[in-house]
Amino acid sequence: MIDFENVNLQAEAEDQIVWTRTTSGTYSAKSAYDLQFEGTSFSACASDTWKPWASSRCKFFLWLLLQNRIWTADRLLQRGWPNEYFCPLCVRNLETINHLFTECPLSRELWERVSVWVACPSISPSAWTTDDIRMWFLGLTSNTTPNAPGTRTLIILIVWTIWRERNNRIFRGTSTTAARLFGGLRDEAGLWMAAGAKGLASLVGNLSRE
Repeated sequence: MIDFENVNLQAEAEDQIVWTRTTSGTYSAKSAYDLQFEGTSFSACASDTWKPWASSRCKFFLWLLLQNRIWTADRLLQRGWPNEYFCPLCVRNLETINHLFTECPLSRELWERVSVWVACPSISPSAWTTDDIRMWFLGLTSNTTPNAPGTRTLIILIVWTIWRERNNRIFRGTSTTAARLFGGLRDEAGLWMAAGAKGLASLVGNLSRE
């Protein structure tokens, strides 16, 4: 705060503009850019969300998922909006983000099938140690995971596949088995690799292997 009572104005001196965001007092584009982020918080998931190869729509969906901002039944209930209450995939429990992507038997079977397919134990449900959605995601995408970039792309594809199946059951009245869901995921992986997902191509290798 400026102490106006002790300000000494010199009529003969020219006014000067000083940029307080740099030590030199001179404006810079970088300091102005940094100013936009003051008061914001850092997300440990940001890099693993936005850097992997995937369509912008899929990455944006993952970002919403990790912020608990997708419209699962529990969030709809809180607002008194129409919802199906039960998880559309298993019809056993209230649909929450944790349940839909990490607890539902059909989702877990899909994760397990993909884990065996690409020989990546870290994405197998048997390796999960937390029910916190962000910590769970960070555990899946650890830098110590072999071919981490490809694994991150694959994880985006898995959660997107689960979400689409969930929406198909709610809005289209269609459903499929975990085996067919896995088959569709493999086909989609082939399209992603053809479109430029090099990390995924390195991870998957020959699509015909079991």
